[in-house]
Amino acid sequence: MELARRTVRAVSVLAAALVGLTAALVAVPASRATGPAGATDAPALAVTEPSGATDPLAVADPPTPAASDPSGLAATDPSLEPGGTVTELGMPIVGGQTSPDLAYGHGPDGEPQIYFFFNGSATVRSQFAVLDVRSQKVVFHQRVPRGSSTWGVDFSQADGSAYFATADTGDLYRYVPGTTEIEHLGRPAPGLVAWSLLVDPSGVVWMGTYPEARVVSYDPATGATRDYGRMSGSREYISALEWHDGAVYAGLKSPNALVRLDPVSGETRTVDLGAEWGPAYTGVRDLHSRGDYLLVALEASASEVLLFYNPATGMVEHADPDYRGREVSQLAPDGVSVYYRSMNGRTSGAAQIVRYDLTAKRVARAVPWAPNAVANVLDFVNMGPGAAPGEHLVMCAYQGRCYTRSLSSTEGTYVDITNQIEPTGARIIRTQVGPDDKVYFSGYLSPPGMGQWDPETERFALLGGTGQLEGIGTFGDDLVLGRYPGAGLMTWDPDEPWPGGSFVYPARADQQDRPMDFLDLGDSVLAATTPTAQNHGGALVRWDGRSGTAEVYRDLVPGHTPITLAEAGGLVWAGTSRHGGYGIGPVDGSAQLFAWDPETGEVGHTMTVVEGALSVNGLAVDPEDGTIWGLVRGSVFHVDPESREVLSVTRLYEENWTGSQFQEEFDLRFDDEGRLFGLSEGRLFHLDTTTLRARTLVAEAHGFDVAEGSVYFTVDSTAYRYDLPANLGEPACDTTVSGHHPGPVATETGTTCLVGAIVSGPVTVAAGATLVVDGGTLHGGISADGAAEIVVAGATVSGGLHATGTTGLVSVVDSRVNGAVDLLGSRATLVAGSTITGPVTCSGPEPTEDGRPSDVIGPVGEACGDLRR
Repeated sequence: MELARRTVRAVSVLAAALVGLTAALVAVPASRATGPAGATDAPALAVTEPSGATDPLAVADPPTPAASDPSGLAATDPSLEPGGTVTELGMPIVGGQTSPDLAYGHGPDGEPQIYFFFNGSATVRSQFAVLDVRSQKVVFHQRVPRGSSTWGVDFSQADGSAYFATADTGDLYRYVPGTTEIEHLGRPAPGLVAWSLLVDPSGVVWMGTYPEARVVSYDPATGATRDYGRMSGSREYISALEWHDGAVYAGLKSPNALVRLDPVSGETRTVDLGAEWGPAYTGVRDLHSRGDYLLVALEASASEVLLFYNPATGMVEHADPDYRGREVSQLAPDGVSVYYRSMNGRTSGAAQIVRYDLTAKRVARAVPWAPNAVANVLDFVNMGPGAAPGEHLVMCAYQGRCYTRSLSSTEGTYVDITNQIEPTGARIIRTQVGPDDKVYFSGYLSPPGMGQWDPETERFALLGGTGQLEGIGTFGDDLVLGRYPGAGLMTWDPDEPWPGGSFVYPARADQQDRPMDFLDLGDSVLAATTPTAQNHGGALVRWDGRSGTAEVYRDLVPGHTPITLAEAGGLVWAGTSRHGGYGIGPVDGSAQLFAWDPETGEVGHTMTVVEGALSVNGLAVDPEDGTIWGLVRGSVFHVDPESREVLSVTRLYEENWTGSQFQEEFDLRFDDEGRLFGLSEGRLFHLDTTTLRARTLVAEAHGFDVAEGSVYFTVDSTAYRYDLPANLGEPACDTTVSGHHPGPVATETGTTCLVGAIVSGPVTVAAGATLVVDGGTLHGGISADGAAEIVVAGATVSGGLHATGTTGLVSVVDSRVNGAVDLLGSRATLVAGSTITGPVTCSGPEPTEDGRPSDVIGPVGEACGDLRR
């Protein structure tokens, strides 16, 4: 049986994303099937304990976030589609993915150690690891009970412990070197998360928060906390903390500010660094107390600089624009020098280690050492007996790589610790089928690179050097990649060897940061980009990936950010978010759908789809008639781009998903057979574009794309394939009635399907039950109270239709109803291409005709929307 459905051809729209840093191909184990999906598929998607469960140091499972329980919904959602098969493919991006903040300290016997935090996800917990610098061995690692990322790790010289706080949950932990487990110290700043961390000389732990840019102290000796309040009235991030001369200095971002906090009185004072170092720089990236100076690292969209600020004089006494962070060594044994990474006057090549003389205020020596990595730890180290004489430096990067180097010779060591710990997968933020039919995955903060799935070999490869990709699209036969930060753009022909990340930044000067979506315009590709932190006004960036030319159209809808793109009728249609960059609130009003003319560069039309909406997502063009479908949270909408009319807005799911700021995980795609698939409120679904009947395929997903009869989707760091059943879209009938049926039909539970049936008596639908009528004639009408769903397609109903309190959809398409129609309190109602001979009464959401008018012969109630003409 098959309900009437329009045939459509596939249209490909949208993006996917990624991250990386090593230019290598890494094979990942092949897939394993997990069985049929649907109401019984919850075990197939249930989160399994990561390999750390067998580690004697592993701790108990943390509470599972509500948004990452794939089994909880599957047991209760009546609309789950049976019959498909879910195959777990594995983790597309596996490898070291550590916090940008590391710490250098020492073990119980004084041995030098580095403290790493490897980011995790809801399904694979984060890890804390300790490296012995001399032996190059990981001497301790443990899964973290709660929290998947951190921006704050520090070592206490007072008690010899390492401390870290999580950036997603606000939990504070301590590790005492030589012991066998980390210690949870609670949440010193309830409701906030840690964006920076400092341990002062007395052992007190200081946390800088997001949001609200507060400073909170915690005394490990007493357990006492103190909230010093906001350091700025408008800023949301404290990105750096440092102790200098008895005071705490807080570095803020979006835009930058430096605040001095008296730890006793709690008084604060904003430090004036001078107009030259003002709002043009987006934030304070790092702070370092060295001798008389407080070294302030500022970042901008296209540059960074290290300021040598002297609190005693209140002056910036020197600035090094060649500085390439992040860490600066402690004072050298000479008492006047520090080491850091710098371009040292060069415009190309890798940054090298230099010695800066604080007295002479200049770079005194360029060390012949240019490790191709950011210095997240850089300090002097005692390499012990057998090492070359003289001073040695240790430098570690957030990819899990550590180097040592003698300053008197070329002697050094190198170790990648990622092969010494349990595998950690990056949380996937984009999924995209490429022009080569391979599937590409991007991950959050993923130094290893971009994951590539080959459906023929059923293996993953890792494409290194991408950085964090926010968008993936196509440009002809090329793949287009969009990188954060700086809105970097890159094209790659998948038929050619992977070249590593090679990005250009045509919109960085326009304060653009994240390319969210792409649209192929033939001679160029159009990118929708979001602005940098603390700014409103996203842009459309028209870029020719072959010639390199670019045009930037910013703030086309004032204050809004374009996040999704489609082409219809020769115009580009874009959906906006009211949000700007992170750290600033949304603008007032409603997210917009607007038309942009690529010939003139002008906006021709803007429209509100849903009043008060934060964002319009997932635009997809119907290949049958050129109309536009999209999402606003749990509702799907349909727009005619020619008449510029909103044809329908249909609620599919309640709004209960807490995802990203731009809600880019809300998405729609047509497949090659013209079937529409979507992701809304964490659920992957198929939508019948004729009846507007949505069927949930998978109870939880975070991103998806469609290809070759399958839907690829992700849950946190793991990828899956849903192989579509041959009968997709057909109702899962518990009871089927066809032919002549004398007397009534009572639907008590489950789904009853009337297929070409001629029913002489009344049809009743009990609470929680579903009725599907496909053709035929019902002589006794339909009566339903509290039904789950009612679908009538191509049928004649005499005796009226009475539906009260339907929890799902009431859909009457291409049918005739003779008698009164009561549509009361349903979640969504469609009456399209039908005839009603009798009065119509409505309450709740207004019925829609979705651009297919119905004829009503009889009075129509005030709340009946499109039916009132």
